[in-house]
Amino acid sequence: MGAVEASSRELAIDILQRHGLLVVSLEAQEAMPLWVGRFKFFQKVSLKDISIFSRQFATLLEAKVPIIDTLRTLHKQADNKYLKDRIAEIAVDIEGGLALSAALARQQRIFSPFFISMVKSGEVSGNLEDVFSYLADYLEKQYNLNTKVRGALWYPVLILFFFVVVAIAMVMLVIPQLESFLLEFGADLPLLTKALIGASQFFRNWFWLFIFLTAAAFFAAARYVRTPEGRWFWDGLKIKLPIFGRLFRYIYITHFSETLGVLLEGGVPINQALIISGDVVNNEVYKDIILKAEEAVRRGEMTSRVIAAYPEQFPPVVNQMLAIGEKTGRISELLKRVATFYRRELDKIVANLVVLIEPILIIGLGAMIGLLLAAVLLPIYQLVTTLSLGG
Repeated sequence: MGAVEASSRELAIDILQRHGLLVVSLEAQEAMPLWVGRFKFFQKVSLKDISIFSRQFATLLEAKVPIIDTLRTLHKQADNKYLKDRIAEIAVDIEGGLALSAALARQQRIFSPFFISMVKSGEVSGNLEDVFSYLADYLEKQYNLNTKVRGALWYPVLILFFFVVVAIAMVMLVIPQLESFLLEFGADLPLLTKALIGASQFFRNWFWLFIFLTAAAFFAAARYVRTPEGRWFWDGLKIKLPIFGRLFRYIYITHFSETLGVLLEGGVPINQALIISGDVVNNEVYKDIILKAEEAVRRGEMTSRVIAAYPEQFPPVVNQMLAIGEKTGRISELLKRVATFYRRELDKIVANLVVLIEPILIIGLGAMIGLLLAAVLLPIYQLVTTLSLGG
């Protein structure tokens, strides 16, 4: 017993029969809840899933297993339900006469233009197993890089989150108790304590408004970032941040250099390779520069001349290596060296970032906690001193 996705009963029967299955009975499944269909979270294929898929595909092809049998094997082994269904669709398309790259192109939600172009180049050159092995290596590098960067970025976010939780707990629970205690004794409160009590009263009285404004601001910012202007602003801001800007710039340079080098080595025309690289970079500022380079190439100009006009986004070493590659005909080789260099630099930056952020967070959080404690303890100390002198 199983399930198959199709637009009609006849198409479902045809899909099952193509897989060598005998259809005894077939019933329409109840529609999934609307909320499940609306959230892509429930239909997500991660970079790690695609990397594993590529590695297994390459291994089976190296063992001389036919493509259709390879897909059937991967369909049985896939843990991700959405990927499992898409593999079944790819197998049906290939059985229907489509090439592998064309079948993958019908699943663009999972497979990027870069992935599809590499597979197409493998079909033309006849070394499809090598292409999938290279794709697996490439995707594993991208996954490891993304994991390191997320780890470096999430560390300060989690620390600040826990501090905010503690601060809210103090404002909502501790400060009101302190306020009633001090007012009962009629103590003369220091300015810092008065400010903290005032903030606590305001926060307690207008807590709902604070939550509403925070949610509204977050929602508005999320919607703005989805617009072309908002995406451009956000992508431009990321590469100009004081500490993290260099990290983001190196990520984009690594993605651009490695993707373009791999595509050119696979025989993809430079115009198409530049367009695909612009999409892979996933930053509108860099994408705009890369597309300008593609336009320049169509006019017969050098890519390095366009890159040289943007030293803030592309350091001189990138332009120099690209220029040498264009003159010597070794663009793909030199671009891969650039990618290797910046990948190593990224490892150093991530390691140093964690070391640098830790003392900054400790000092900053220590100062804020010190202010909170001073606001709480100063009036108590003054009250105890007054009572002692009075006694």
